Amino acid sequence: MKNLNAKNLLYLDAFGAAISALFLGLIWVEYNTYFGMPIRSLYLLSMIPCIFILYDLNAMLNKRYQLGNSLKIIAISNLLYCFLSFLLAIAHRADLTVLAWCYIALEIVILIILSRLEYRKGSELSKL
Repeated sequence: MKNLNAKNLLYLDAFGAAISALFLGLIWVEYNTYFGMPIRSLYLLSMIPCIFILYDLNAMLNKRYQLGNSLKIIAISNLLYCFLSFLLAIAHRADLTVLAWCYIALEIVILIILSRLEYRKGSELSKL
């Protein structure tokens, strides 16, 4: 854990959020017949990562932010986003395709791993 850089984790989080926003807000909307999630839900799920991008960038660039606390906040936020994604998937399960389920499951797994790293690093930095 000591070799993980807090700013790199925030960059990684912002990059992943940008990919999620792009996929959910543009690609899934355009090719919705391959996924089945209602457009309103897709826009909701794509707006949240945009907020995460702004938070990550602000935490990296603003000297007043304590990176440890910022990492813990984004880690918890990512887990809440996973929970929302799962709830929306369950709510629309009759309409979702196998491709949609695969994407959602993969995104949740990746976010759980990233959140765990972020929270651990954030806790480590908060102790300093």
